[in-house]
Amino acid sequence: MHLHLNMAQGSLQSPKHDSQIAPNPQSTFTSTTIAPDSFWGRRRSVVRKTTLRYQLDHLRKTGRFDQYKLRWHSAYDVDNGLPALFWDSDVGKWIEAACYFLMDRDGDGKDDGMDEIESAVREVVEDIRAAQMEDGYLNVHYQVRGRFFLFLFFTPEKSPWL
Repeated sequence: MHLHLNMAQGSLQSPKHDSQIAPNPQSTFTSTTIAPDSFWGRRRSVVRKTTLRYQLDHLRKTGRFDQYKLRWHSAYDVDNGLPALFWDSDVGKWIEAACYFLMDRDGDGKDDGMDEIESAVREVVEDIRAAQMEDGYLNVHYQVRGRFFLFLFFTPEKSPWL
């Protein structure tokens, strides 16, 4: 079955049937309204005011936020347990969440408390751009530890997964 994305309607449609299959959340979420006093409205308020900042603080304390500066961090020490292979996805998920909330800004000039979050997103995105290799490759762990680290670490004798 072939599906066609209808960007105007934000949905998938089957060519054999005129019926709509499913809405496409990436194109429809911007027109979703959540009442501030509803369960989800209150939950989003907590995330905006508290959770994003807590996560940013944690990313900074653990070295995840600064990983794209391509400097050594103690978490890369093999003796410290499993190296931080997946830090990039931790930061990426935080960027995604922060951007969803930044999209909701009123733009009325009032301090909504999101300036720190926006500044942090801009900083880490610039660090990501700077860390990307000339051929487009980006793998902080590989770039900091060295080319042969993954080969040496992930042998059957040393790998936690093999």
